[in-house]
Amino acid sequence: MVRRMKGSVNNSPLVSVIIATCNRAAYLPQAVASVLCQTYQNLELIIIDDGSIDNTQEVLKRFEKDPRVRIVKQSNAGQGTAVNLGISLARGYYIAFLDDDDAWISEKLELQVAAIERMNNVAVMYSPLRYMDQAGNSLGVVETPLHSGFITNRLFISNFIPYGSTLVKRKCFEEMGTFSTSLVTGLDYDLWLRFSTRYAFGYVSTPTLLYRIWPGQITSQHEKVYTNGIKIMHQFLRDFPGAVHKETRLRAWAHTYTGLGSTLRATERKPWRSMFCYAKAIQYKPTYLAAWKELMKVVIAESL
Repeated sequence: MVRRMKGSVNNSPLVSVIIATCNRAAYLPQAVASVLCQTYQNLELIIIDDGSIDNTQEVLKRFEKDPRVRIVKQSNAGQGTAVNLGISLARGYYIAFLDDDDAWISEKLELQVAAIERMNNVAVMYSPLRYMDQAGNSLGVVETPLHSGFITNRLFISNFIPYGSTLVKRKCFEEMGTFSTSLVTGLDYDLWLRFSTRYAFGYVSTPTLLYRIWPGQITSQHEKVYTNGIKIMHQFLRDFPGAVHKETRLRAWAHTYTGLGSTLRATERKPWRSMFCYAKAIQYKPTYLAAWKELMKVVIAESL
């Protein structure tokens, strides 16, 4: 049954927005304000403070009188546990997520709810993103591939779905579970892969997420992002055998190890590690030209 709030505009479905936060008091107000200023009116905002030791609670006091806001503080347990708590408290027919250092454009929910309501077969809606710097200045739109329908094979090659851009039907979590609590990064990738085996995805082409680039973000730890991604891919293949075509698997491994090799080459002075990754990529797919090109760059650089 679609959950609707009394007195809501056009009797629209309730959207539960979840922000898990930990020691991001400097950025959190912009994230919260971007939710509360949505042109879509029928929403609730659940903020899970995952054991912050900065002035997060003081910052949140300015929002606690808003009847749409619920603030819950817990001992530090990690993002997965915090977000899952938010999901368990959510009352909405749709659930959306936002990182505490990012923000939304004001029409984000209006655009996505309208789109997903038109497409009865779609259970997850997403959008491209726009980068912003540490101060909140725009850095331009990110060119992101947009795919709709049953996207498992495309998604296995690369995660093109920004976490904070999504709008998800509640039933997905009820039927297929919530976020992993054992992963440091890639929690959303693991979830989208699982959901893709059962549900159709759709997108709104307007960039709705403002994604902040700053030194402290976990995604700046590029090697960890790749190694966690590899762990997720292996686990997915074990849990869902046959979900990914053989040719797609080979291309995905080649793509992933080439990316890891390039990351290692850019961040450390151990060329043998990047060469090993390129060789592994070629082993999976001998015709993968990107791996050959990167390998040759390392060989030439080391021979000079």
